[in-house]
This record gives sequence, structure tokens and C-alpha cells, in this order.
Amino acid sequence: MKKNYTKDGKLDNVVYSNDIPLERSERSERSDRPEKPWKGKTSRTAGYRPEQTLFKSFNDYRDADRILKMILRGLGNIESDDKGFKSVDACASQMTIENLDLHYVDRNHIVELHMRDRDQLIELSGDLVRERAEENIEPPDKLYFGTLGHLKSKMMRSGIKSFTKKYIRLYAEEDRALDFAKKFEDMDSGRTGTIAIPIDAKAAFLGGVKFGDGRQDGEYVTEQISPRFILEAAEGEEFDVR
Repeated sequence: MKKNYTKDGKLDNVVYSNDIPLERSERSERSDRPEKPWKGKTSRTAGYRPEQTLFKSFNDYRDADRILKMILRGLGNIESDDKGFKSVDACASQMTIENLDLHYVDRNHIVELHMRDRDQLIELSGDLVRERAEENIEPPDKLYFGTLGHLKSKMMRSGIKSFTKKYIRLYAEEDRALDFAKKFEDMDSGRTGTIAIPIDAKAAFLGGVKFGDGRQDGEYVTEQISPRFILEAAEGEEFDVR
């Protein structure tokens, strides 16, 4: 059977996903500018492909990233807590007000902006978001990281780093680190038993590790902790497991 091709070399009567235009009613007059192709790789998602994005175009992604950062810096006068965090839902609503092209944006789009943020300026914490300030506060001499017991040996070898966020949470009190770790327990899989890994925060700080304020008092955030800053349990003593 003979196949018919169009002038641009595509099969006739075949719908290509990239050829489906947006409804005119969904875009404003400002959208007449030519669309830019998706390009490059991010530090978090190497090889990130267009079909994995929630945004309708690269222009929408670019505008959303710019507007969100403006909102986090004060645009729209959204109320912030004492740590500078704003409501994710309130920010999403404000983005639709600032740019009608972004009328479909919701909290999931803000999560994507956080994950794709090369400069790591967008910080998420549950239902809250803020712009990460370039801060470096001096922590207490010792901090604790809460995790599951079966991960201890791996962290002692490779260090502590989050694979879902760009920062980890450390606590000045051991009990609070253990409470934080409880949310990762899974009774069905048998992954239970939390531990608080002690960190030589003073040595890390003097070694160039940057610490920032967490959402709560006594909570600190940093990008990662090298194995050399993890304190060994005293001889004959185990980590506190609960």
C-alpha cells in the first residue's frame, strides 16, 4: 500500500503529538512569540524530556519560574511565616493572576520548578515554599540526623544526602531527630527502627559546609554531610535505636 507524505516529510493522516496546537482560548495575545525548544539538562534530572513536564510550553515554564521567584521576594504581598515560607497554594494562585497564560498552574507545577531549579533557590517544605537565602549560620557543636537503622552503614561509607530534596534536616536534639525519622518507617516491609546519627557540626562548619535555619527552632538544613563529619559511636556503644 502506497503511503502519502506531506511536504515536511511526515505521513499524511497521522496525528503527531508535537503537532497538536493549544486552544487559542487558553493563551493570551502575548503568546504569539515563537516557542523555544526544551533544551539542556538540569543538575537534578539529566535528560529531562518535554513529555515529562507539566507545563504546556518552554515559555510557560520560563515565565512560571521567573514569576514564582518574584512572588517569593514579595510580589503579591502573600503572608510569610517567621522563617520566610509562603503557602504553595497561595503562590500558585498568585501566578495565575500575574500571567493569564498560567491559568492551569497548581501546586504540582511549583514542585516541578523546585526540582528543575538549577540555582537551588526554591525551597519546599511540605505545603510551604520560600526562596533560599545565601546564609551560613554557625550551628551547635553537635547535630543529629534521623534515619532508619538499616541505612546506617551506607551513610557511614557514603555520607548523608537527600535524593528527593536539595537539603537534609539536622536537629540539635537527638529525640527530635528520632521523631523525624519515624515518618520513614514502613511496617509492611519491616523497615523499622530509627536511629539518630551524630554529626560533628562544628568541624563541618569550619570545613566549609554551609548551614541554614530550618522551619523550626533547633532545626538546621544543609546540602549534605561528608562521612568524615559523622561521629562514630563510642567503643562498645551502639547508636540509639528506637
